[in-house]
Amino acid sequence: MKVFVTGATGFLGQQLLAQLHARGDEITAIYRPPMRPALMPAYVNWIEGDILDIMGLENVMQNAEQVYHCAAVVSFAKNDAPKIRQINVDGTANVVNIALKLAIPRLLYVSSVGALGRESGKKFISEKTTFTNEAMNSVYAKSKFEAEMEVWRGIAEGLNAAIINPSVILGKTHNWQQGTGAIFEQVWKGFPFYTKGGTGFVEVKDVAKAAITLANSDIVGERFIISGSNQTHRAVFSKIAEYLHKKPPTIFARPWMTALYWRVEVLKAFFSGKSPLITRETVNIAQAEYYYDNGKFLQYFPEFIYTDFERTIAAASEAFLEIKK
Repeated sequence: MKVFVTGATGFLGQQLLAQLHARGDEITAIYRPPMRPALMPAYVNWIEGDILDIMGLENVMQNAEQVYHCAAVVSFAKNDAPKIRQINVDGTANVVNIALKLAIPRLLYVSSVGALGRESGKKFISEKTTFTNEAMNSVYAKSKFEAEMEVWRGIAEGLNAAIINPSVILGKTHNWQQGTGAIFEQVWKGFPFYTKGGTGFVEVKDVAKAAITLANSDIVGERFIISGSNQTHRAVFSKIAEYLHKKPPTIFARPWMTALYWRVEVLKAFFSGKSPLITRETVNIAQAEYYYDNGKFLQYFPEFIYTDFERTIAAASEAFLEIKK
């Protein structure tokens, strides 16, 4: 199978490449500097490109039989809003339009549970949850919702596509300073606080496997939550601390404390010129409880088995400790 992948240099993208390669697929992927092909998997046909470059994207997608669109900006910093929308929404529109123009046989879009929306008073979310423009929905979540709308438009125009909505992705990573890898780094340094919030979590290998499974099915015009288990944030931090041999969080961070903390972080960022590590959006997420129903995907693919949550934490922690050695 001739496969084209966007976002191939990211956390999920790297795992997706490995699994596609194991299947024997012929993979083409784009990258942007400062990434260098010499430092990336040699079995991939790497082409410098950008999903905002319509002509270049059309050239590289020419012979694809399957397209996995994973590229996205994941950020909760207010200043990143224009970039988030440009990449996540406009970039997805470009992929969809070119796929329609070239009559690409199959498109698999990696969305997010954020695109499902969060309704006040509702803790449990399924694919049927209605997205509402509430303050609790982050700029990132709104961008993924709008990006999904581009995919749904493409489907209405005849595009053979399906969508997955992963929850928070955990697992071994090549970058422990960004994304969920940074959680392990934070616990390693010492993190005594916990919030009342919770959400869904899933192993990165499972997301890649689910994407390939769905892409190679005949299912069109459906979206699926991909989430291994629902966990409180305290449970996640505590389990990571256990495997990293660190103290678990014991101090409850009340809303007024986190509200003060994000304001301090924004002030520090103003003077340093860097994006704040903690923002109002990340604080809202940390305090909220939203859990996800993964039943639909398991109904369609009953043979699919999610990796045990503790096994994911144990393997990722082991990889993290090897780096620290």
